This record gives sequence, structure tokens and C-alpha cells, in this order.
Amino acid sequence: MWAKTAAPGSAFTAFNSYGVELRYRMVTQDPEDAPPFAPLVRVAVKRLVLDREALQPEADIVGSYQTGIVHALFDLGFDGQISQDAHHFEVKPGAGVSIEVVDQLRFGAEAFAEIKLDDNGGSTWATIGPNMAWSHGRTWISAAFGIGVYNIKDTGRLQWGIAF
Repeated sequence: MWAKTAAPGSAFTAFNSYGVELRYRMVTQDPEDAPPFAPLVRVAVKRLVLDREALQPEADIVGSYQTGIVHALFDLGFDGQISQDAHHFEVKPGAGVSIEVVDQLRFGAEAFAEIKLDDNGGSTWATIGPNMAWSHGRTWISAAFGIGVYNIKDTGRLQWGIAF
């Protein structure tokens, strides 16, 4: 989701938002007792860097399935951008499959889309491409390179997190 953008050729950061996020995994995280299917809900509220008056609420329903070295995941997300002047809402579905190649390092593929629900900005697009993920203790990082299949050429995504 895009807020106000800088003028072409001007210096700006790609850091677009910050906020707080809460996740609740509905099953145990203990590898000995965890079932193969693990549902999770996530809610977040973020502030946009380039538009300090706007808030970005988010919600996701996530399901993951683990069997041996194969891990599959689906994510049905929703987010919005709300300010005094305007609002914008999107659905963000995604799915992926990865294989653990060495301890906690996975490679795979994913599909991801952003589907706008109104005429207040943004565009609908979809990608598919390779991904990787690595975790160590409570820290994780994932990266993906999406090749456009609808209304976009390509896009990269990098995520880092710490579980508390």
C-alpha cells in the first residue's frame, strides 16, 4: 500500500511504515507437541512515514502445514489506510511452499497479490517467484523475489522479526 510519494529524482527512504503487531498461534510452538497444521491470527496498527496523519490497520488469518522437510503456508490478509482526507482498503492473499535444505534454512516459491477494494489509490497486482527463510531461536528473516504475472513487472520483499 502506498502513501504519499516523494518527487521523482528526490532522495527518500524505502522505509514506509512502523508500528505494533500482535500474533496468536492457536497451537503450541513446542516442536515435540505441535500438530502438523498450525493456524495463526495477526493484527497490526502502523503509522506511515511519509503521511504522519494516516494509520494503517492490518489483519491476517494464516495457516501453515509442516510434514518432514516440506512446509506449506497460506495467508489471507487485509489492510487499510485511514486518514482524515481519504481511506483505502486491500485484500492481500498469499501462499507458498518451501523445503528445509539445512537446519532452519528453507528455499521455495510463493505467490502473492494485492487486490484493491476501492477506487482510492493503489492498484491490483499479482506475483509468483522464489523465496528463502532462515530462523534462529526467536529471530527470523525471509526474502522473496516476485515476478509479475498481473499488472506489475517484479517486486522484492524482505522481512525480519523477533518473537517475544
